[in-house]
Amino acid sequence: MKQNTQIVKESNIKIHDLSDELAKLRENYEALKVEKELLTKTKEKIERDLKDVNTKSSSQIATLQAQLAEAQEKNSKLELRIDEMKAQLNELENERANHQKLIKEYSKLEQRFEKVRTELLKYGKNQQQQQQQQQNQQHQQHLGLNQDLFFNKKFIFDFFKS
Repeated sequence: MKQNTQIVKESNIKIHDLSDELAKLRENYEALKVEKELLTKTKEKIERDLKDVNTKSSSQIATLQAQLAEAQEKNSKLELRIDEMKAQLNELENERANHQKLIKEYSKLEQRFEKVRTELLKYGKNQQQQQQQQQNQQHQQHLGLNQDLFFNKKFIFDFFKS
């Protein structure tokens, strides 16, 4: 009986120890359960945040891609405009060069004109002098004829008078 009492006592101690251990395990279980819920909520929050970041990033990427496409289109238009302006500049340079040639040619023509004009003036003076001399000669001849005529008239007059 003693032995049974001893066994019962030992069994009671063991039950008590096991009950304490069970209580500790239940506490640990509850703590782990709370920790698991916390981790699950944290994980869900992180996943939501990542989805938000992903959505925002996707939206920003789409916006940036649209801006990039727009910038590339503007760049293409600007390059075309630059090419057009270069062509216009080349055309203007060619026109300027042609204009410079025309100015030089005009200057040469003016010089030639002045030279010809000077020669014509000299020739004209010579012509005038020659014409003047011819007129003087004609006038003198005419005077000579008039004098001859005068003398002839006088002679005839004197002839008839006598």
